[in-house]
Amino acid sequence: MGHIALEKKLTAEKFVLLNTIIRRHRFVGIDAIRAELAEAQIEFPRSSLYRYVRRLQLGDGQYLGIANETIVIVLKRSTGLIINLSTTASMDEVVSVIKGLTPEI
Repeated sequence: MGHIALEKKLTAEKFVLLNTIIRRHRFVGIDAIRAELAEAQIEFPRSSLYRYVRRLQLGDGQYLGIANETIVIVLKRSTGLIINLSTTASMDEVVSVIKGLTPEI
């Protein structure tokens, strides 16, 4: 029987809190992350949390080591899915492109 992804076991609010706590710890210190999550009544097996932290770190442009200047965070309202992108484009260039795609902005 397969496992269910962490993000599918949480409400949207707890999912955001999970990611916030992981980022605040800069993706290290699984035991400290688990302790803080437990205070918020979010509990997962250590190995599952570790795998999720690694996956989040790889997909997250906010971790150290990214040389690109601009981070773009895209949130799909209907599902709460968040995608982080890192780009060498300036913030003004990104905004201009998005405004060009949706003229009502």
